[in-house]
Amino acid sequence: MWVNHLAIAPVQRAREALRLVGFAIYDLFSLSVLVVLASIPFSVLQTECYTPRNKVAELILSGSTYRTQIDERFDSQKTLDNIGKGIQVELTQRVRSGMVTSDGTIVLVSEDPVAIVILTPHVEQGQLIWKCSGSPKSVLPMPCRENSVK
Repeated sequence: MWVNHLAIAPVQRAREALRLVGFAIYDLFSLSVLVVLASIPFSVLQTECYTPRNKVAELILSGSTYRTQIDERFDSQKTLDNIGKGIQVELTQRVRSGMVTSDGTIVLVSEDPVAIVILTPHVEQGQLIWKCSGSPKSVLPMPCRENSVK
């Protein structure tokens, strides 16, 4: 390592000083290259499923419009009966198909990646709570994986 070069006898001339600095820079550069090369396999493994999960997360985000409509209806009706009646899912780049059931369940389908996301409302202690599930489990974000179909 570059510390070994510091053990050289005191520098007598400018040429020796430049040589010493050159060795130190070379060693530091070599070390930084090794660190970067050693971290590449870990970064590839971490991002392997990132893009499909990101696309499914966008699919879930597109369902927030319908969730808001159902939340507003629940605030006035205080029941889930016919709460989703009349709500139509708009098709987008992410949402290739979908529907809102009369009880407020939102079903969204994506083609790239092929995935189904189901957002289900539940009433707990007078509050509307949403649960997420879907398939395939490998592309779902973490909050949706607990209740999902394999």
